[in-house]
Amino acid sequence: MNFISKRKKSSTQLSQLRIVLIGRVGAGKTGLMKTILRSSKDYKEPDSESHLCVCSNTEKCHKEKVEIDNQEVVVVDTPGLCHYEKTDEEVMEEVKRCVSLASPGPHAFLIVLDELKFTVELQNMVEFVWKTFGKNAAKYALVVFTHKHELLDQSELGKADEIIKDKIKENSQLQQFVSECGERFIAIENTDWNSSQVTDLLEKLNDMVQKNNGKYYTVKMLQKWQSEAKGPETRQKIKLAIYICGLVGAAGGFVASYFVGNVIPEGAKELAVVGAVVGGVIGCVGIVAFGLIKDKICSIY
Repeated sequence: MNFISKRKKSSTQLSQLRIVLIGRVGAGKTGLMKTILRSSKDYKEPDSESHLCVCSNTEKCHKEKVEIDNQEVVVVDTPGLCHYEKTDEEVMEEVKRCVSLASPGPHAFLIVLDELKFTVELQNMVEFVWKTFGKNAAKYALVVFTHKHELLDQSELGKADEIIKDKIKENSQLQQFVSECGERFIAIENTDWNSSQVTDLLEKLNDMVQKNNGKYYTVKMLQKWQSEAKGPETRQKIKLAIYICGLVGAAGGFVASYFVGNVIPEGAKELAVVGAVVGGVIGCVGIVAFGLIKDKICSIY
């Protein structure tokens, strides 16, 4: 049986809400996507002739769009990080496509966790997410704990938020992460077909969107952050390249002056050395500039 959400639309609620799901392999991202979709009247059982088909083990970003309580909800599932066959860098190249898929940009990043222990693996995953999208992305983030029935005892389900909040406080790293996300979190059980939990989730997300004045994360923000993140590394490369090329140029000038000997007038030998150094530096800068332009073109595509 399909339990359809009965959430009332707020006067300040946007007509469209765009959501991106991010998490490690097996965290329940795809299950969460199904949970959100089936709370819509558009949802049909997987074995029916439905256009909605959500596959597990996501390898590519996958987008679906449904209407829930008079609000269009766009959900983008992404490949799981901490992949056993791919590096996080390889997976993240595909994950970054989520921003353009949720065009003009996602209102919310749902960081999906399947446990409260917040292991080193999860900490590294979160740091990699911030490294990719920038700490500013936390302004649009909400933490989702899946497998709610496994995280809590049956007697605790009625006051899940309070219990989970207390458990978050027991782990300083997890508490810091949730704090970075504006203290926004929710526990979801993907096997529970009662859409009240989706109603709660969408209410939290719409409250966050309202606090952000309807703003969303954009491709321009992603490009700007990546450019800033590469800045120190690029400057260091330029300094090192100029230093090396300067030495090469000076060595070239010295060798030239040694072999040329008396053929070149005395004053011209100094000019030859200086010319070699300057030529080496200019050539170095040209090479570095070409590399930067190449990187910029690649980042656009």
